[in-house]
Amino acid sequence: QKGISIAYQGQQLDQYDFDVWLQAIHWAKAQPVGTECLFPGHAFLKQIGRTGGKENYEILDESLTRLTAGLVEIEQGNMRFTGHLISNFVRDKETRVYKVKFAEEIVNLFAGSTFTRLQWQERRALKGKALPLWLHGFYSSHARAYPLTVEYLHKLCGSKNQAMKSFKAALKR
Repeated sequence: QKGISIAYQGQQLDQYDFDVWLQAIHWAKAQPVGTECLFPGHAFLKQIGRTGGKENYEILDESLTRLTAGLVEIEQGNMRFTGHLISNFVRDKETRVYKVKFAEEIVNLFAGSTFTRLQWQERRALKGKALPLWLHGFYSSHARAYPLTVEYLHKLCGSKNQAMKSFKAALKR
């Protein structure tokens, strides 16, 4: 988008990873910048619409690992951040408490008026529907919607649907 450049290297992230990252950033904003973000796994999973079963903890750990491993470069104005979406995380297997650490700069990108306000209940209602979730996240980051071509949306969302006709039909649905 105009004035902002984002490049990413790493395993492809999905909408579940986005939900995990958004919720982790939300928890981090309530704590002093630069400190570890602590949260109980069960409460975190519940807030992203999951149960606290063993499989969901494993999926959460896999997502946090992808968010830690990938390298992001964000350029906005005179500022250029290169680092990880999550610096590191620890899970106590007994208490199921997580400690997540973010680079101060990544948290600051989402402070004050620079962050996107998502309608979380709307997003949760779209659970499991990749394209609607992506569209929700994308258009929630705009002050107002403006016309974009189907081809441009196809490129941005990373759809594996190569048939433009069926992608367009999915987009309309």
